[in-house]
This record gives sequence, C-alpha cells and structure tokens, in this order.
Amino acid sequence: MAVTSLMSNSRPEKRWWDPHHRKDPGLHGCRVYFDGDDTKFVPQLTTTYPLVIEILPQALQIVLAKLRSAYPDADIKIRIGDQKDGAVISDNGNLLADIRFTHTPKWQQLNIDVKMIPGIVEHSLFYGMATKAIIAGEGGIRVIIPKL
Repeated sequence: MAVTSLMSNSRPEKRWWDPHHRKDPGLHGCRVYFDGDDTKFVPQLTTTYPLVIEILPQALQIVLAKLRSAYPDADIKIRIGDQKDGAVISDNGNLLADIRFTHTPKWQQLNIDVKMIPGIVEHSLFYGMATKAIIAGEGGIRVIIPKL
C-alpha cells in the first residue's frame, strides 16, 4: 500500500488511536490511520508527488547542502506561498521544502536517511507506519489494510 501517494500540497492526517486496542511494537502500541482522497492514491509509491520536508529555519543551509549532496539528481526547492510573499511556514514556524526525484529511490532507506539529517523536523514519507488507509472518492469509501 502506498500511503505517501496520498500526499500533494498537504500532509494526510496521522491519527493515533487507542494504544490498548492492538499492540504494535514498532509504534509503541499505537495504530496509525491515514486518510485521503482517491485522486492521490496509487497501489505503489511513485515520484509523482514531492517528498515534503519540514526544516528548522536556523538549519536551512546545512540541511539543503546535505540533501543536495546525498541526492544530486533531485530537484530541491523551498516551498513558496502562492497567496503570500515568501516561503511557506509550518504551524511550528519551520520552513517546508519539496524534493522531486528523477528516479524512484529506495523508500525504506530514504525514510531513514532523511530523518537522520540534523535540522529536519519531519518529512512526508510515512513509510511502513500505516495500519490502515481510508480512501474517499466518488465511488465511496475504501478501507485498505496492508498485508504484513
């Protein structure tokens, strides 16, 4: 199941549910649900949508340098608002950058490598986290549970 494919200009909600209902040692007993519309869902991850990265403003230049060094073929841009002047600021006061890959990276390794860069708060690749995806569209609502 390609949960990241629910992404476009906004992140899908992470919904944390009753930790006592079903234990998942990888998530400390929490279950993660993602919801999104069917126009952004694909059965396998692709590079259609950018990887969105939230960056601490004071670490911006260091983070961009590390990303450009690690992914030289990727197009990395600070997200600029279309309704205002300047960069888009997250709810936490951080900057957002979009990374567009020219080839499909190894998602699991990318997930780890990007999280290990100091100054990156979070990214939009929720690889291997979802226990369920709820997809809504004109045809109704689909619930998808990944095969473990």
